[in-house]
Amino acid sequence: MNLIVSLSQGPLINQAKEVLVMPKELSRHGSDDLQTCLGKLDKISAKKVLVWDILMVQKDFEKALETFQKFDLFLFDAIRVQDLGAFEYIKSHYPQMKLQFNAETGFHNTTSLEALCESTPNLEKIVLSLELSKKMLTEIVEHLKKYKVQFEVMGIGPLLLFYTPRNLLSTHFERSEHSALVVSGKSEETPHQGFRIVENDHGTFMFHPKDHLLLEHLDDLKAIGISDIRLDSAELSEQAYEYMQTRESSFLEKIKKVRPHIKGYFQTNKSDILFSRLKNKHFSKKGEGFIGEVISSHKDSYVAIKVQNQNIKVGDFVKIVTPESKEKRIKVKNLWDSAGSELNQAPKNSLVLMDFVKGVSKRSFVYLSPKV
Repeated sequence: MNLIVSLSQGPLINQAKEVLVMPKELSRHGSDDLQTCLGKLDKISAKKVLVWDILMVQKDFEKALETFQKFDLFLFDAIRVQDLGAFEYIKSHYPQMKLQFNAETGFHNTTSLEALCESTPNLEKIVLSLELSKKMLTEIVEHLKKYKVQFEVMGIGPLLLFYTPRNLLSTHFERSEHSALVVSGKSEETPHQGFRIVENDHGTFMFHPKDHLLLEHLDDLKAIGISDIRLDSAELSEQAYEYMQTRESSFLEKIKKVRPHIKGYFQTNKSDILFSRLKNKHFSKKGEGFIGEVISSHKDSYVAIKVQNQNIKVGDFVKIVTPESKEKRIKVKNLWDSAGSELNQAPKNSLVLMDFVKGVSKRSFVYLSPKV
């Protein structure tokens, strides 16, 4: 397997097939300015790839072009882009330059990727989305092999869920110029929490609480036709490389102990599973025993219920059905009104608070139930 790493990953750059050069003027997670990056190029014997992966409106694009005019673009062997405007600019103005397209956050079908290949003779690599299953990856690689393009996936690293060029955090928190602001977020509609949210000069990013890990599937990836594996983990890339070289399970176990990881969609894509769940009987039929709907849930504090159909009282046994169709059966021990006063029962069309129930989120439905 071929190793792909960034310029900031120290000793690993001597083992890599390609080194990603990520100046902070052009790359969303770049830490060094362009001049600092250029000063390190002579130390790289591997293929040098300039990363221009920020998303841009017109003013950002014009600013990026000013950066391009300051150096010889042909110091690099290829350019990796994600913004289609940048992709078209390089294709038109530097037709001799090899292009790599980052399709990690889109282009989830063969047709769109084939259109890129058809329109871009100098396209040498596609960075494939982590939202594709093994089956879909196989179909894409098989269909596109006639174009002689290479394919790459991230083997280990943070799993990006959301990116916008807008600054969403600095309106609520203070961020000093050219620094990064990092907070932890949680979902208001599900029990999920621990999302890492980062704002820097290029916008706002939200990452999954668990990092992505595909190292256990290296043989599967190679069989599919994907031989370029990128290591994005700042703290675990060296251990990941050792595993790639030796395939010793001890390295993999060490990795898993440091941080929680997931395989994402590789084995199956379940992103549409909630569509069928939305049709379950609890969402279409609220009649029998239906009390009301959870409108808020605060961990270790309370669950707020809008009582819609019939009374609920202390001592009742209730069944709570979450949006994922999971069921919780409990006995009601305490009830409070919105002012915090204790209640023995809550009538129809009222708002009532009860003890917190783990796993219960907004949009859960509450029913009378037989004894737990």
